[in-house]
Amino acid sequence: MSMKLCFHITMFGDFSITYDNNLISDKGKHSKKCLFLLEFLIANRNARYSNNDIIDLFWPEDTSENPLGALKTLLHRTRSMLKNANFPSTMIIQENGTYRLNTNYTYQIDCEEFDEISKKLNHCSDKAAYLPLYEHAFHLYQGPFLATFSYESWILPINTYYHSRYLKLMNEYINLLLSKEEYPQIASICCHALSIDRFDEDLHYYFIYSLYKSGKQSAAIEQYKLTIELLRTKYNITPSERFLNLYKLIINTPGMENNDLLSILNTLYEGTSQEGGFFCEYAFFKEVFHYVARTSIRTGDDAYLCLLTIVNKYNGTLEKTTINKAMHVLSQTIQVSLRRNDLFTQYSPCQYIILLPNTNQSGGELVLHRIVHKYQCNNDTITTVTTKILPILEQDLLNKATS
Repeated sequence: MSMKLCFHITMFGDFSITYDNNLISDKGKHSKKCLFLLEFLIANRNARYSNNDIIDLFWPEDTSENPLGALKTLLHRTRSMLKNANFPSTMIIQENGTYRLNTNYTYQIDCEEFDEISKKLNHCSDKAAYLPLYEHAFHLYQGPFLATFSYESWILPINTYYHSRYLKLMNEYINLLLSKEEYPQIASICCHALSIDRFDEDLHYYFIYSLYKSGKQSAAIEQYKLTIELLRTKYNITPSERFLNLYKLIINTPGMENNDLLSILNTLYEGTSQEGGFFCEYAFFKEVFHYVARTSIRTGDDAYLCLLTIVNKYNGTLEKTTINKAMHVLSQTIQVSLRRNDLFTQYSPCQYIILLPNTNQSGGELVLHRIVHKYQCNNDTITTVTTKILPILEQDLLNKATS
């Protein structure tokens, strides 16, 4: 009895299919449409598809007078691709006007193996006993499902499904390793996982924490700074309380002392060459505000607090993506419109606050006018900016603060 032909297929990240030491992949010089047809039939290998199904998939808005001819040409080219790579052209079966993958062959597919592991781990009670399965799932998932065609409508929900399962498994895997204090392994896992999803906050947190626990405090601090900048650039968010507490934990580690005052001074000077206003985290902004307020009480110098809010020009509700884009533009506008000794920070998902030391009210209003004007010139969406300004030594608040 002859053995079934067996094909090893990867759908995560780069697509590839191997058979008897022969390879077809999206890294080769193959037609994208031929690859796409093959991938579609593999992903849906238990289903049959009519001529119209395939035509709607490849030419949804095509006005060609002969779409059936185009389909026949595509099938011929796909079978030729298989034959030229020493694959059996009978992988694709055409019968009674329908198309399907040949189910008489054996297919070992990474995403299906990953799914089986995920479901098994989801129903087990003692997860610590299944560490090898977590490790295997980690190695199986090498990127988004069919990454080359991830923009296709039928791929998007599948990609979302697998990616959410991957993040859930990695969270469980990392927590199991935390209980075993396997910090170098956690750092390695997080580093690889972040190459797949560089914006997952949990992965960043565990990566920084594992570096710290591995005795690499300097690397942990550097990674913390990179992470905070990345999250601010992408999502316009300031660090969570968890991140701030982690930073405090790292800098309070014995051995982090530095007796070289010149190197400390050089470190403090980093970033001071940047022109314009200084963006900082809210916690730091608040500390500087207290310092400026105390100094102003002693010297009598004016200082002003300004509030800028993104709003809809037409009084409607703004979508999150619109707000994020507007906040990014506003942040850049504020930064280039302020002096180097002015500070600003994000106060809410749609607001920034600015601290203007040594400024009178007319000067502060002029700054706000300049920011709003530049924003409107650089942003043609439905958003605009409202502003408010108040002296930080406003008498009623000052009385409460000093009483």
